[in-house]
Amino acid sequence: MLVVDHLPWTDRDKINWYLSRQQQIKSNHPLIDDYHTYYVADIGNGFTNYQNSPHEDLFCIPTIKTEKKLHCKKLLINC
Repeated sequence: MLVVDHLPWTDRDKINWYLSRQQQIKSNHPLIDDYHTYYVADIGNGFTNYQNSPHEDLFCIPTIKTEKKLHCKKLLINC
């Protein structure tokens, strides 16, 4: 999952944003096989913890080494 801030508003601009960065994303974050895919999510209000957002649909990013490592799911692109 790629978490971004200020992704373009329209679908066309989101697609163009991804296409212009596609090679960079693939080289920096290679997929392990053909069954995985990239998800691009909006950062929204940033990262949180379960106590602050118990009723949200959350995604945990375990590589973040702080208490606030959960992200509210707001997927914008599946590529």
